[in-house]
Amino acid sequence: MVVNSRGDRMEWYDEKTILYPISNIESSSIPTKVQEAFEAALKTKEIDKNICLMALRRTLELILNDKGASKWGLKNKIEEIAEKGLLPSALKEASSLAKILGDSAAHDKDLEIDQYDVESMCEFVGYIIEYLYIVPEKISTYKERLGDRADR
Repeated sequence: MVVNSRGDRMEWYDEKTILYPISNIESSSIPTKVQEAFEAALKTKEIDKNICLMALRRTLELILNDKGASKWGLKNKIEEIAEKGLLPSALKEASSLAKILGDSAAHDKDLEIDQYDVESMCEFVGYIIEYLYIVPEKISTYKERLGDRADR
């Protein structure tokens, strides 16, 4: 507490809150490297669309490596994880689109990219994270909570 020159008492708060950017994916089930990479991508989406797309591509590669992909090249890793049954066809397609746009951004290909593309790829990679990490954790937690009641 501080008293100013007029004798008024003033209270100071030192609580720190991040106001921007807001990460919409928070879960202890997401590996730290994946979460940090995704948050870095989200931080850049309003600043530089190409950097964001490259960061999303990197996030995707970290996810696939974490899920056991061992083949060389992102396209092959996507195929490998899909063949293992970890990615349904819609998320396999979303992964492929994130790869294509990330490659385009990294290699300055003549692919017209706008902010809608960036927003869509952020959503797609978010869905992949949710499907592979968050949903299984929530199901497991719920099953534990139900315990014996589920067997009745």
